Amino acid sequence: TLNNGGSILIRHKIALDCIHQHILYVFLKCFGEYQVGKPMTEFAIRKTFWILWKGFDKQICKELKLVSYLRKLIHEYDGQYPPYGKNPKTQQYNNPKMIDKSPQDMVDELGDGFLKVMDPVFEVQMKSLKSFCGGKKDRLCNAGKYCNRNDCNRAHSSEECIDGFHDALVAVDNVVENQIKLH
Repeated sequence: TLNNGGSILIRHKIALDCIHQHILYVFLKCFGEYQVGKPMTEFAIRKTFWILWKGFDKQICKELKLVSYLRKLIHEYDGQYPPYGKNPKTQQYNNPKMIDKSPQDMVDELGDGFLKVMDPVFEVQMKSLKSFCGGKKDRLCNAGKYCNRNDCNRAHSSEECIDGFHDALVAVDNVVENQIKLH
């Protein structure tokens, strides 16, 4: 269980569908602060971002009745109509009841809270996309300049990488190296 005042690092998906809106709402309500990160190394691999949520408030979680809603979702699970699955005919979600609020109520309550989370994520994603559309690559070829493949679609040098991508990879390597030295 998460203790009062606790922190958790969560990988979120860049999506505007119902379940992701509900998850973001719950975390914005239950945690006092957060730090958003969009690793450059994940530009094309996954449409995800990370948030370090800090200052968990157990009382707010209880007030939202989150645990009872989640239990209900689990116990009423139907393999044909899973919770938050979308009905292709009606375009309605099956049992989207992690919380009992309409999307409009959530936006009205949080104001620009959703935007404050997503804005830095979209900024990095758009910068990367602009670079990618300009012909830069989002992955580095293991063979580098020695690659002989005619069908290779990866970058063979740092200059061929999307802006900031190679620097982010080097930074990851440096962090790993430093951690190895420390331990």
